[in-house]
Amino acid sequence: MKAVSKKKQITIAIETVIIDRRIISLMCSKEQVCAQESHYRAESEDNNINKNPIIPIIKSNFEQYYDGYKYSYETGNGIQAYETGIIKHKGDEKHETLVQQGSVTYHDEHGKPITLTYIADEHGFQPQGDHLPTSPTIPESIQKALVEQNHNSRAETNSD
Repeated sequence: MKAVSKKKQITIAIETVIIDRRIISLMCSKEQVCAQESHYRAESEDNNINKNPIIPIIKSNFEQYYDGYKYSYETGNGIQAYETGIIKHKGDEKHETLVQQGSVTYHDEHGKPITLTYIADEHGFQPQGDHLPTSPTIPESIQKALVEQNHNSRAETNSD
């Protein structure tokens, strides 16, 4: 008797939930999306929460590779995002690392575009953007004092 192999296909959908002007995309099976969708609808109707218009996803792309992925999307209100992820040192349990980098652009309440670019790797999450706060510069007198203090502590260590 010959064994018959059946491939099970699962429909994957991306559900986008907008919470406080942030988009959260969840990947799940079609059945899960339907269940969640009916739950959100019932909740919003009961509590009259959903007063904001539904914002459509204009473009969405997701590609999975052996050692990584990439995705991008664009919404009807001008949000654009992309991300790539690759696994560095694949197979090396001690050094295997997922490196993610990407960008998201949205518009503030005045219509000005805000862009955040980032990389997340073995050194942590490293965001960049003109809108992010930066630390103030250290006054020159304090910089000189720190250099002098460092020099003095090295001199004491070498004399011991």
